[in-house]
Amino acid sequence: MYYTDKMNDEFYVFQLDDETVTVDGFYGVDIGWGEPLRDGAFYKVIADVTYLNGGIGGYVNYPEIKSVSSYEEVSPFDIGLPTIEEKAYGLLLIGDYGDGDILLREYRTRAVWKDGHWAYRYDEEVDFGTDQVAFVRKGVSVADVEAGVERGVLSCADYFVMPPEAES
Repeated sequence: MYYTDKMNDEFYVFQLDDETVTVDGFYGVDIGWGEPLRDGAFYKVIADVTYLNGGIGGYVNYPEIKSVSSYEEVSPFDIGLPTIEEKAYGLLLIGDYGDGDILLREYRTRAVWKDGHWAYRYDEEVDFGTDQVAFVRKGVSVADVEAGVERGVLSCADYFVMPPEAES
């Protein structure tokens, strides 16, 4: 394993339930400073950090936060997130594709951020058509998704259909 120390490094985190997660890498971190972070909020953090790489855990820039200088809430639209058409995993801007602002698809978590909070959560990923998947809540069938798509609904509280181009 090797490490890199960075002083006054700038990085972004978001709050999901009771966990603070890095935007790059999706590692849970403890910034251990100031007031509790607001669920659904995104923050710019300035901190002294040791980034770990390799080892048995297979770390890729895992941040060990040494000390936090500051943090401030920021708009997720200003931190350079890719769109849902550009990538299939991570934090993705939904844009005009469907209902919601940001899709989180990482480490078995599938959720939609809308109007400043995590509005929709999905329990399972199902195969939907050729080279396409949908995220569904428990009890929602592929037939339910197909019926909604026929009405032109690609995302809602019950399901989210990924664009086929994002799956490649």
